[in-house]
Amino acid sequence: MALSNNTVATTSTGTLLLGPIPTGKTYAVVVMFFTNSSASAETLSVYAYPDASALAGTSVDNKNFLIKDLSIEGGDTFTFNAEKLLIDADDSIIAVSSGGNIQAVLSYTEI
Repeated sequence: MALSNNTVATTSTGTLLLGPIPTGKTYAVVVMFFTNSSASAETLSVYAYPDASALAGTSVDNKNFLIKDLSIEGGDTFTFNAEKLLIDADDSIIAVSSGGNIQAVLSYTEI
């Protein structure tokens, strides 16, 4: 298994958490942890995009939500592990936070 660690920014283009996946590869995202390191609540949105290259320099939109405007209390962690998320070539996972204090850790493996 591999890990991806990122601070989720507030930018309209989002923070790339994983991807784009290389041609001919498929990854299974096993779990995603989102920790709010601030004292105040922040919101988080997470997107799964089938072609992240199409997003280059553009804002994320209301498509492909995995999580929409989830409030995470200060010092709290949200765990996303209901199912395995399979992502193929060129797929990406992108996130946006309201305050820039959410830390994302993804555990994934190539299948």
